[in-house]
Amino acid sequence: MAMNLNAVLEPDVAITERSELRADIAAGVTAITVKNASKFAGNKYLCIGILGNETAELRKIVSVSKVNRTVTVDSVTLYAHYQDDPVCQLLYNKRKVYRYNSTSGSWEHLSAEGSPKDIEVDNQQGTYFEDSEGTQSSIYRATYLSVACNVETSVLDAVSITGGGVSTDLISLYRIRYSAGFKENYQIEDSYLDQYRQDAQGEVWAALRIRYTFPL
Repeated sequence: MAMNLNAVLEPDVAITERSELRADIAAGVTAITVKNASKFAGNKYLCIGILGNETAELRKIVSVSKVNRTVTVDSVTLYAHYQDDPVCQLLYNKRKVYRYNSTSGSWEHLSAEGSPKDIEVDNQQGTYFEDSEGTQSSIYRATYLSVACNVETSVLDAVSITGGGVSTDLISLYRIRYSAGFKENYQIEDSYLDQYRQDAQGEVWAALRIRYTFPL
């Protein structure tokens, strides 16, 4: 039975720099005008637009002009973007998905299932992945991969996801931002929000275990 996974992008891990657009940009351009280009760098990746918005785009950075405050990317934009829209620099552009093999005690890369996959910056829930051989007992992990630098994070440091993409989190960080009214306020880091999410979830699970026997 095919399992659908959401390998959720954790921005505090992948994002290194942030700025905003200095002016409107049309679809079909590679020159991205930003308010501050001093810390952007080639062979990194630029997310143009609000992370999770359907018009957000991820492009490889080709060059940076600090004087002209321009970041040049490797392929043209698909959508128009507007002055003051956020842009951010990511270290990685793909997620690489692994399934745990209990027999060998190792993590197996699911290349036959389409891994690695482009980070879906236009999906508020994360990067969609489907495993045709997955089961409810399958355990998965997803690393970050930079194709430009040939660098991958450690699978041992990745968060485990169970078959069917069932996360241990009760709500996504995007939904928390949306409900609180600061989904565009990137001064509040996701790692900060996650601390409070984990505290709240701990209280919920503790209350449920008093009344119910797990697994439900």
